[in-house]
Amino acid sequence: MRLVLSLSGFLIVMMMISACGNTASKRDQFLIKGNMELDDKQYRKAIQYYQEALKIDSSYHHAYNNMGLAYYRSGDPIAAIESYSNALLFAPYFDDARFNRINVFLSTERYDRAYDDLSELDDNWQDSIKFQFYQGLVMTGLKRYDEAGSSFEKALKMDPQNIELMVNLANIHYFQSQYEQAQIYIDKAEQIDAAFIELRTIRGLLALESESFDKAEADLKAALEARPRDAYLLNNMAYYFIKTDNFEQAESYLRRSRSIKRNNPWQVRNQGLLAMKQGNDQKAEEMLLKSLELDEKCPKSALYLSRLFAQRGEMNRFCEFSKLALANGDIDRLPEDCV
Repeated sequence: MRLVLSLSGFLIVMMMISACGNTASKRDQFLIKGNMELDDKQYRKAIQYYQEALKIDSSYHHAYNNMGLAYYRSGDPIAAIESYSNALLFAPYFDDARFNRINVFLSTERYDRAYDDLSELDDNWQDSIKFQFYQGLVMTGLKRYDEAGSSFEKALKMDPQNIELMVNLANIHYFQSQYEQAQIYIDKAEQIDAAFIELRTIRGLLALESESFDKAEADLKAALEARPRDAYLLNNMAYYFIKTDNFEQAESYLRRSRSIKRNNPWQVRNQGLLAMKQGNDQKAEEMLLKSLELDEKCPKSALYLSRLFAQRGEMNRFCEFSKLALANGDIDRLPEDCV
């Protein structure tokens, strides 16, 4: 699963030239030229102009910030983080750069670093929708779902028509197998934009859980058509084909997902589920255990393992993973044999 990150997006510094001929003006002219190239998606040219500005003023935090955005959009998150860090080195209270760096940390799943940056923001931000939105994303990434839900709810009160907040709330309930609660937010989001890609993703996954396979297929395919090289969406299609016993297609989509992003716990879990359905218990156990190593709260991994051990008559391990499934929210109560 992927978080809905957009809301306000990245922050670019725009400037007006107020004087001509002096050093600051030349520096700012390079910044504006870089911004124009950035708008035109000419990221290398934009970076060159920002570097020219920095040759004039090596502590020019606005140039570092905008250069970070150019690096990120060109597919280089490491360079983007370095640029934002330089901006903050010279201007520690430059919150635009801090929010931008949080965005990169979130998109690269470095949730601890995002949390650290969020903690550095001024207290005045805490009552803003922006802060609550980002805090919700960070807490979701850290699997602190109650805190994530609280932040998203606070933000939603400030902006009751925000579909991104609704979808993120649906996501965190889905992660915890709270499908009825997830459906409440899906229903609300549908009234705003039923074609929203992230909404179609969570709606498709929820339809799978209720075995509404036609609805699931329509939504998951539509999401994938919009972003055909998204590893998470490819994995979702694999999950659909596993649930509908189309193992050849499932393997194809899992390979495609794995070629884009390795060690995704959801994808590894699905490999385990596929092996389990194919009767390959050894591989199923290996993959499901690996998914929990990657994410100890990976939804349903513990549940599938408990079922696998029950089939093999290994009751101690059945109870071990049933207890973990209960702790992870996969089941509501322990089986009688484990009480």
